[in-house]
Amino acid sequence: MQKYLPAEWQKHSATWMIWPIRYQIWPNFEKACQVYANVANKVSEYETVKVIVAPEQIKLARQYLSQHIHLIQYQADDSWARDSAPIFMNNNGSLLALNWRFNAWGEKFLPYDQDQKLKLMLAQIESWDTLEIDMVLEGGAIHSNGQGTLLTTAECLLNSNRNKNLSKKEIEQNLSTYLNVSRQLWLPFGIDGDVDTDGHVDNVACFSNEKTICIQACYDQLDENYVRHNHNMSYLQQIAPDLDVVEIPQPQKRSFQGERLALSYLNFYICNGALIMPKFDQEKEDQNAKTILQEQFPTYDIHQINVQDLVVGGGGIHCITMQQPKC
Repeated sequence: MQKYLPAEWQKHSATWMIWPIRYQIWPNFEKACQVYANVANKVSEYETVKVIVAPEQIKLARQYLSQHIHLIQYQADDSWARDSAPIFMNNNGSLLALNWRFNAWGEKFLPYDQDQKLKLMLAQIESWDTLEIDMVLEGGAIHSNGQGTLLTTAECLLNSNRNKNLSKKEIEQNLSTYLNVSRQLWLPFGIDGDVDTDGHVDNVACFSNEKTICIQACYDQLDENYVRHNHNMSYLQQIAPDLDVVEIPQPQKRSFQGERLALSYLNFYICNGALIMPKFDQEKEDQNAKTILQEQFPTYDIHQINVQDLVVGGGGIHCITMQQPKC
């Protein structure tokens, strides 16, 4: 056995989440809490869930969450566990927590010093082996097939607000060294409207098995995602012709306060035996996406949760969860 980055469908020992804390990013904080709770409670039916909660919110969180969900008191700055929690490796049968730097998606949200310290705090209370890495990387920016292939977007990883002193070659070397990946696929773009993360891959594409990539598709030539999708597809056809690509048509376009929302069916979470995916009150599109994903994950229970009140704050189901692999 060697050090490797597990695929998200491999067995978990737990799911980590952070209870909503940055009130101002949601127009209705109570509705955002309800979506978080809906996700946490559903995941908890399949595996252990641990939720980081600010001390003053313990009572509130307990009102929403199932009693068997574990609460850990910590004053986080924000609530996107995918990006501020460790990225976990299987290190020859033992768990290794990689502590990449976190700078709040290019210092878009201040402060973020408590989120930067979160990885170390969790490692101390959970007794994880850790490795500090001097490079900014968020969990939502990468996806693994569990066999040494990494999927990301150039739009995010090459943005100067992350690692302006590193070249693409140096970033690739760090990904290869610390994630032990032998192949890196750099999609040109994320989806339109994903301004907070600068195009995280978890909104546009993911592996559904070792040799299949699911990608969110746009066929409307008047939509900003049409060109993005065509560039991404052309890239995969040229660089990875050995991989199968399954297209999932995007939801209908929606906006909030004049800005496009980053709606994505691929921002789902896989837990032990289930897939928790979004829906947007678009009956035809929601059902079509579910059908396609059920074909990709035929043995999984698939649950859809309305995440409209979550997405207006800048993320989806995958963004608020982080899997801890079972090693």
